[in-house]
Amino acid sequence: MQSPERKYWKKKKIRLEILPDGNLQVTAPPHCDINPFLEQKRDWIQKKIQDLECIAGGDRGRDDLLLFRGSWYRLTQGQTCAILEDTITYTTPSALKEMLEELLRQEIAEVSREYVPRLGCSLRSVSIRTQRTRWGSCSGEGTLNFNLTLMALPAPLRNYVILHEIVHLVERNHAPAFWKYLGTLCPDYRAHRKDLKKYWILVERNTIWRVLRKG
Repeated sequence: MQSPERKYWKKKKIRLEILPDGNLQVTAPPHCDINPFLEQKRDWIQKKIQDLECIAGGDRGRDDLLLFRGSWYRLTQGQTCAILEDTITYTTPSALKEMLEELLRQEIAEVSREYVPRLGCSLRSVSIRTQRTRWGSCSGEGTLNFNLTLMALPAPLRNYVILHEIVHLVERNHAPAFWKYLGTLCPDYRAHRKDLKKYWILVERNTIWRVLRKG
């Protein structure tokens, strides 16, 4: 069993998390011996890691390629930022991020133009970040926040995440009313939520996306 990353907190309970890259993260009180706990959870840990590998499927071994719009692209440094058949050229990592952000803003604007008037809600502003915990969020003030890594997803999943957050302008939490409302607009939302788990793992394991998120 691999050595886990350890974090500390004041609560007495030990919490174990399998990260998308397959590493273990244990949160425990200071001076707590976590080895008996890990031994007790050994079978569970192995199963969860196997499940992650199964979800990643045939996309393992492509960490040096950029996952973009659901496909894998080679990156080549050049004079301009451009999207070719199976290659993306870029001048600098920051310029590549700017191109990806502009493409995402265009898609958010298109979906918003269709659904915001239809739902009769008000969209204050849009923010794009390189988040580590979620694809998107909606603030209480009506600001939609989206993760730049949405550009790794196929179009149906990108549209789903954008629509999901727009619906939060009407239904702020994930109560049954939210899912009922979302289901009328996106009947396949359950399948999309399942597919998002796979892509989250792929993004977390992707070397290029890790570099882009740090820049």
